[in-house]
Amino acid sequence: LTLAIGQAIPDKLYEPTPKINVDYIPFLSRLEGKTIAFLGDSFTAMATYPNTAFTLLQSAKQFNWGANAWKYTALQSLLQSHQSDIPSLDAIVILGGANDFASSDGTAGLVTACKSLVSYIYSQNPTILILHLTPTYTYGYTPPSGTQRTDTDANGVHISQYAQAIKDTCDEIGVPVLDTYRTLGITQYNVASMTRDGLHPTEE
Repeated sequence: LTLAIGQAIPDKLYEPTPKINVDYIPFLSRLEGKTIAFLGDSFTAMATYPNTAFTLLQSAKQFNWGANAWKYTALQSLLQSHQSDIPSLDAIVILGGANDFASSDGTAGLVTACKSLVSYIYSQNPTILILHLTPTYTYGYTPPSGTQRTDTDANGVHISQYAQAIKDTCDEIGVPVLDTYRTLGITQYNVASMTRDGLHPTEE
């Protein structure tokens, strides 16, 4: 399962096939031929959705700044290691939150981190396009007392609340956000078949 980013922001998915006319997707059409960076955790590092976007957009240049097991609250430090490249970007796509959930960090840190991250990006490149993706459904939290994974963290906070925190913060500060938690089609009823491990989507 791969995701092509939709318009900003009617939450709608498009199959990544050669038949797609990116002019039909206004947000994407603004990025065609542009220099784009993808920042995030293993979703980004594995390159499935960045590669799909690269194929659709025929972007001039793509950076993959993904790191396995990286928390959303630490993405700014990851981005700062690429500081010299930020001014040359036309757009940056940000995806994270699943590892914060798996660590039961709560949602307050996501709000602070989102605002700080966006502020930092604009300080380096005031005209850049920023697009956030929310974390998808996952039962990626494993309680210490057993091996049965759940979709609520150690404090009873559901993964949907992590996704909502990022979405609400982006709405508040006026940054485009695609709610992949509610639009990607991965739910508690099909997560086993739609993902490889309860978290990472299959390539189909």
